[in-house]
Amino acid sequence: MVGSYLHDYVHHAARVLDPPGEARSDYWIFAELGKRLNPPLLLPEPDQCFEWSLQTPFLEVSWDELRARKSVRAGRPSVAYSGMVFDHSDGRYHLPNAFHDEAPPPADYPLRLLTLIRRDHLHSQIPKDEQQIPPVVRVSPDCPSLADLQPDKPVYLVSPLGQLEVRVEVQDGIHPRTVIYRRGDWWKFGGGVNRIISAGLTDVGGGAPYYDQYVRLQNDSQPAETA
Repeated sequence: MVGSYLHDYVHHAARVLDPPGEARSDYWIFAELGKRLNPPLLLPEPDQCFEWSLQTPFLEVSWDELRARKSVRAGRPSVAYSGMVFDHSDGRYHLPNAFHDEAPPPADYPLRLLTLIRRDHLHSQIPKDEQQIPPVVRVSPDCPSLADLQPDKPVYLVSPLGQLEVRVEVQDGIHPRTVIYRRGDWWKFGGGVNRIISAGLTDVGGGAPYYDQYVRLQNDSQPAETA
């Protein structure tokens, strides 16, 4: 079952091929993890999980109906805040009371890490032979960290959580104080950038602050202080 952030339709995505090799479904992975908990957490059958996930005031369809129809449109308004009526008690839009400056980067980690999506792959769905080892990061030709790097030695992308060996490429158009890492590569091949990113929540909405991690580039392979 597939929803979207970009439209109001929910689709049934029918299986095209059986999983290759040792690949397993998300349900299988969660079910096996649940069995290993103490006490165990046993999941309902897959069809029951799908049925429950459709229990929303914006849909009037069963799992069997969705599979038969292939797609349904959710009953959300086509225009957000139609008639300029907002969710506040007075129905009006409220401007922010104040804007707060972001805290400066830590002294030892001057570069903001941007883990952007890839053009040619969807998240971690990257074939083994297309993995780049070590992972590539891109910086501005004006990045101040370049002056301290020795190009003939390994380079490490370091945060307070750990480090990854990387290959640095210089690219015009990047902010001098940022480093770009295209996410989705695999940990077992030396990638997996999430291991050096701290968990956190946004100030509003309880979302994930994707680009709130600061890092540094260095030749020294010593682990970061909390790794």
